[in-house]
Amino acid sequence: MLFNSILLYCTGCSGSGIVPDYMDLDGHVIVVTGDSIASHLERGTFDQALSAGTLEDLFQPAPDGLNTVHIVNTGIGGNFVKQIEGRFKRDCVLWHPETAVIFGGTNDLKHGTSSQESFISSWRSMLDMCRKHEIKAVVSGVIPSTSFSSELMRERDRWNNALRQLVKEYEGFIYIDPGPLVGQYREDGDEGNLWDIREEYDTLDGIHLSDEGYVALARGILEAITGVSN
Repeated sequence: MLFNSILLYCTGCSGSGIVPDYMDLDGHVIVVTGDSIASHLERGTFDQALSAGTLEDLFQPAPDGLNTVHIVNTGIGGNFVKQIEGRFKRDCVLWHPETAVIFGGTNDLKHGTSSQESFISSWRSMLDMCRKHEIKAVVSGVIPSTSFSSELMRERDRWNNALRQLVKEYEGFIYIDPGPLVGQYREDGDEGNLWDIREEYDTLDGIHLSDEGYVALARGILEAITGVSN
């Protein structure tokens, strides 16, 4: 946890265009970036998501042969997708990761600050950067939210469907549907919806997940990346 805190502090200080030494990590590097949903997914969360073994067991061999996995978290609470896009080079690309796990869109929907078109445009920009720099992108749809109205959740579904289709344009990239991982059916919602956060994963605000919820999300991410059930 201390190591991750140091990483987060340093990324906030690096705007000069000079690549600091701490960005040159050996082993397998996974950057998790985006909004507050991303900011809770740290190394300890992924460790808890494993039923057995370690992250090093899952990601063998590392690109440089060193048996080390780094989870670099550069999520910032309250970020809109445009803000995530604006710092994506600094807070993702410059770490030279093998994999980028990206979240974004909850704040855009909550505050009504973006259109679906601008949402997809920002995502396309980030995915283009990943493809250019040979980074495997793992893209999460906007997670369920118990506090969002049914109308807003219908809009979320439209945005997520558009994002899913966008990801299909990029060979090897992965779209994760967070609904089956942390969502549950809303009684007065559309048929088959997974709009609410599961009761056991919900917090008081109806947007963020409990520790157990983040572990469930991390487990789904690991399974999507490795194809190994945890």
